[in-house]
Amino acid sequence: MTRNEKDTINRRTENRHLLQRMKRGLEAVRDTPP
Repeated sequence: MTRNEKDTINRRTENRHLLQRMKRGLEAVRDTPP
């Protein structure tokens, strides 16, 4: 595996984690009453 491929995979997993965190944040906002 080249370094470039490794970087792409790392970026992909980072994006997935960011998406999950954003989703969790949105859910938390929705759950808390105004």
